[in-house]
Amino acid sequence: MLVACLALALIAGCASKEKATKQKAAQQKAFMAGQEQAWQQYKQIHPNSIRFDGPVANPIIAWSEGLTLMQAIVQAGYGAPGNPSVIIVMRGNEQRRFTAQQLLNGGDFELQPGDHVILRP
Repeated sequence: MLVACLALALIAGCASKEKATKQKAAQQKAFMAGQEQAWQQYKQIHPNSIRFDGPVANPIIAWSEGLTLMQAIVQAGYGAPGNPSVIIVMRGNEQRRFTAQQLLNGGDFELQPGDHVILRP
Protein backbone atom coordinates (compact mmCIF):
# COMPACT_ATOMS: atom_id res chain seq x y z
CA MET A 1 0.00 0.00 0.00
CA LEU A 2 2.81 2.38 0.92
CA VAL A 3 4.58 1.68 -2.38
CA ALA A 4 1.37 2.45 -4.29
CA CYS A 5 0.98 5.76 -2.42
CA LEU A 6 4.61 6.71 -3.11
CA ALA A 7 4.24 5.83 -6.81
CA LEU A 8 1.06 7.91 -7.05
CA ALA A 9 2.76 10.87 -5.35
CA LEU A 10 5.75 10.57 -7.69
CA ILE A 11 3.52 10.51 -10.78
CA ALA A 12 1.54 13.51 -9.53
CA GLY A 13 4.76 15.39 -8.80
CA CYS A 14 6.14 14.67 -12.28
CA ALA A 15 2.88 15.79 -13.89
CA SER A 16 2.98 19.05 -11.90
CA LYS A 17 6.60 19.66 -12.87
CA GLU A 18 5.85 18.98 -16.54
CA LYS A 19 2.88 21.37 -16.42
CA ALA A 20 5.04 24.08 -14.81
CA THR A 21 7.74 23.59 -17.47
CA LYS A 22 5.20 23.89 -20.29
CA GLN A 23 3.68 26.98 -18.67
CA LYS A 24 7.09 28.64 -18.33
CA ALA A 25 7.90 27.89 -21.99
CA ALA A 26 4.56 29.40 -23.07
CA GLN A 27 5.25 32.52 -20.97
CA GLN A 28 8.71 32.91 -22.51
CA LYS A 29 7.28 32.52 -26.01
CA ALA A 30 4.61 35.16 -25.29
CA PHE A 31 7.25 37.51 -23.83
CA MET A 32 9.49 37.15 -26.91
CA ALA A 33 6.51 37.74 -29.22
CA GLY A 34 5.71 40.92 -27.30
CA GLN A 35 9.33 42.05 -27.53
CA GLU A 36 9.35 41.48 -31.29
CA GLN A 37 6.07 43.35 -31.73
CA ALA A 38 7.41 46.29 -29.72
CA TRP A 39 10.60 46.28 -31.84
CA GLN A 40 8.59 46.33 -35.07
CA GLN A 41 6.58 49.32 -33.80
CA TYR A 42 9.76 51.08 -32.67
CA LYS A 43 11.35 50.54 -36.10
CA GLN A 44 8.39 52.24 -37.76
CA ILE A 45 8.87 55.32 -35.58
CA HIS A 46 12.71 55.21 -35.53
CA PRO A 47 13.77 53.40 -38.71
CA ASN A 48 17.46 54.25 -38.34
CA SER A 49 18.34 52.18 -35.31
CA ILE A 50 20.07 48.94 -34.34
CA ARG A 51 18.73 46.69 -31.58
CA PHE A 52 20.88 44.57 -29.26
CA ASP A 53 19.97 41.55 -27.17
CA GLY A 54 22.56 40.59 -24.60
CA PRO A 55 24.62 42.20 -21.85
CA VAL A 56 24.79 45.77 -23.16
CA ALA A 57 24.26 49.16 -21.52
CA ASN A 58 22.41 50.59 -24.56
CA PRO A 59 20.08 48.04 -26.20
CA ILE A 60 19.13 50.46 -29.01
CA ILE A 61 21.64 52.64 -30.80
CA ALA A 62 21.31 55.02 -33.72
CA TRP A 63 22.40 53.73 -37.11
CA SER A 64 24.68 55.91 -39.22
CA GLU A 65 26.23 55.48 -42.65
CA GLY A 66 29.24 53.15 -42.50
CA LEU A 67 28.48 51.80 -38.99
CA THR A 68 30.23 48.48 -38.51
CA LEU A 69 29.35 45.64 -36.20
CA MET A 70 32.43 46.20 -34.05
CA GLN A 71 31.71 49.93 -33.73
CA ALA A 72 28.09 49.18 -32.82
CA ILE A 73 29.10 46.68 -30.11
CA VAL A 74 31.33 49.35 -28.57
CA GLN A 75 28.54 51.97 -28.77
CA ALA A 76 26.07 49.54 -27.20
CA GLY A 77 28.46 49.10 -24.27
CA TYR A 78 29.03 45.34 -24.17
CA GLY A 79 29.42 44.60 -20.46
CA ALA A 80 30.21 40.92 -19.97
CA PRO A 81 33.77 39.88 -19.11
CA GLY A 82 35.77 38.79 -22.13
CA ASN A 83 34.62 38.79 -25.73
CA PRO A 84 31.18 37.54 -26.77
CA SER A 85 31.19 33.85 -27.70
CA VAL A 86 28.23 34.27 -30.05
CA ILE A 87 27.50 37.25 -32.28
CA ILE A 88 24.47 37.01 -34.56
CA VAL A 89 23.17 39.72 -36.89
CA MET A 90 19.52 39.32 -37.85
CA ARG A 91 18.50 41.18 -40.99
CA GLY A 92 14.92 40.40 -41.97
CA ASN A 93 14.77 36.63 -42.27
CA GLU A 94 18.53 36.30 -42.76
CA GLN A 95 20.98 35.47 -40.01
CA ARG A 96 24.79 35.89 -40.01
CA ARG A 97 27.04 34.49 -37.29
CA PHE A 98 30.37 35.95 -36.28
CA THR A 99 33.04 35.29 -33.70
CA ALA A 100 34.86 38.02 -31.85
CA GLN A 101 38.09 36.72 -33.39
CA GLN A 102 36.70 37.25 -36.92
CA LEU A 103 35.90 40.87 -36.11
CA LEU A 104 39.25 41.47 -34.44
CA ASN A 105 41.04 39.96 -37.45
CA GLY A 106 39.46 42.51 -39.81
CA GLY A 107 36.33 40.60 -40.78
CA ASP A 108 34.05 43.42 -39.67
CA PHE A 109 30.54 43.74 -41.10
CA GLU A 110 28.64 46.87 -42.13
CA LEU A 111 25.25 47.18 -40.45
CA GLN A 112 22.03 48.44 -41.98
CA PRO A 113 19.13 50.25 -40.32
CA GLY A 114 16.84 47.82 -38.49
CA ASP A 115 19.49 45.15 -37.91
CA HIS A 116 19.13 43.12 -34.71
CA VAL A 117 22.36 42.03 -33.02
CA ILE A 118 22.40 39.18 -30.51
CA LEU A 119 25.42 38.91 -28.19
CA ARG A 120 26.05 35.98 -25.85
CA PRO A 121 28.98 35.84 -23.42
